[in-house]
Amino acid sequence: MKVAYITHYLPSYRYNILNKLVNHYNIKLTVYSDVTPQIGLDLNTKRNKVFNSVHSTYRIIQIKNKKFYYQKDILKLLVNNDYDVYIISALKSDISVWLGLIMGKLMKRKIVIWGHCRKNENKFHNLLMEIMFKLSTSIIFYSQDFKLKWNFKRGLNLKSFVAPNTLEINNTLSAHLSYPFSEKHITGIFVGRLIKAKKIDLLLKAIHLTIKKGIFFNMIIIGDGPEKARLNIMCSKLKITKYVIFKDSIFDEKILSSYYSFSDIAVIPSHAGLAINQSFAYGKPVLTDNNFVEHPPEITMITENKTGIFYQQNDVYDFSEKITNLVLNKEKLVEMGKNAKLSFNEYFSPIKMVNGIYKAINYADKVS
Repeated sequence: MKVAYITHYLPSYRYNILNKLVNHYNIKLTVYSDVTPQIGLDLNTKRNKVFNSVHSTYRIIQIKNKKFYYQKDILKLLVNNDYDVYIISALKSDISVWLGLIMGKLMKRKIVIWGHCRKNENKFHNLLMEIMFKLSTSIIFYSQDFKLKWNFKRGLNLKSFVAPNTLEINNTLSAHLSYPFSEKHITGIFVGRLIKAKKIDLLLKAIHLTIKKGIFFNMIIIGDGPEKARLNIMCSKLKITKYVIFKDSIFDEKILSSYYSFSDIAVIPSHAGLAINQSFAYGKPVLTDNNFVEHPPEITMITENKTGIFYQQNDVYDFSEKITNLVLNKEKLVEMGKNAKLSFNEYFSPIKMVNGIYKAINYADKVS
């Protein structure tokens, strides 16, 4: 079976998932994606891969305050018809996705849409997603919870599949680094892009409040982004530089594994996505906010007080209180870390994602 996967970009953490897909199911896969470097994303095209890759640029079209996207290769590939199945992103702001779905329907192409596919309170958003679902041949959701919220009738339900969003981690690796703080305390870790949506400034304020109470907590912040300079200045003003370190984005698994080994918990102030999977894979519970509307589907991985903790969104005092309680209860942290690792292995392993993707592709291929 020949499959084309067209996406804006392909982070290197997807390579192992797609390699497994090709090896397990003998699929001839070609990925069309933009390999132009992006801040905070590892697009290392030199990593080992068993699929073909083609550079495919996309455009950003700014209309007033809204961004739209266009990737011309979607339409070109559908016209050429060199593949049995086409996978595209379930991104309603991508004009080429809409044109591709309509063209695919008219030309009888087999199209799988793949993405968060979130249902929310916005009726217009939900209507657009439902149209997208009906135009597609099959659908890949990142979580069972997000799929169930649509309450599909039989037709759409049969062509809907779940591939739990995850990544493959080799946590036996280590760069044998030294503990990066002068004093050993309970330590948190954040790995991701430093953007406003992540609310790292709220985390710094919460750490400041916690330390003022005489409760000491170290924090490792790994990543790059437009907020980095401001956050460093803020850290100095709050006089918590002894307890917070910033590191540039790290894509070397040995080095990243070492930093996770120093940590007791992953702290993701807001918009926690695939970082939850990464933390669970390393056996670290997650502390994040309870704004479930804004979180990506990975938030459903967290079970309160079992694999993680929620603080009241935007409440720095509650955030500080949750950190304080965790510092004073090391046994609970250890237990939640064990539960997180077990949960990852049972429900979010890479092979479960691979199987979900294949089921959607196979269903589409067999549709006449």
